[in-house]
Amino acid sequence: MKLVLIEWKDACSSYHWEHRDDPTHILPSVSGGILVRENEEEIEVALTITLCSKNNSVAIPKACIKRMRKLHI
Repeated sequence: MKLVLIEWKDACSSYHWEHRDDPTHILPSVSGGILVRENEEEIEVALTITLCSKNNSVAIPKACIKRMRKLHI
């Protein structure tokens, strides 16, 4: 089981009326947890896993990842 900390850029959307020249910026994000899976396109981490299930997981596109570190406990 690997614990990881991932620094990545997340998309951001606007939900109200604003001037069209006002930029909507991407969000610097940090996610940490148990590495569930990794392939060429994405990495998935979860906060909780059991023998056959997971909870609170997020899949992050590798193109959005700025840095990933393995955590040692």
